[in-house]
Amino acid sequence: MAKGASAVEAKPNIFQRLAIFFQEVRSEMQKVTWPTMEDLKVSTYVCILLLMIMAVITYGLDLTFNWIILQFFDLVG
Repeated sequence: MAKGASAVEAKPNIFQRLAIFFQEVRSEMQKVTWPTMEDLKVSTYVCILLLMIMAVITYGLDLTFNWIILQFFDLVG
């Protein structure tokens, strides 16, 4: 039996698919609400502050566990 013409649709070639992709990307990027410069600065400061706090906490835990392990080895050895 012959296949129906409506059952098989022509697939767009690679260049047509790329064009459609970039049109959709452009359409979606126009919907984005970008932060203001002030919002960006505040977010950057918060990020840096939290990074510094986490670095101090990690350093403190490292010193603590290092001291505990050295005490253990002094006790055992």
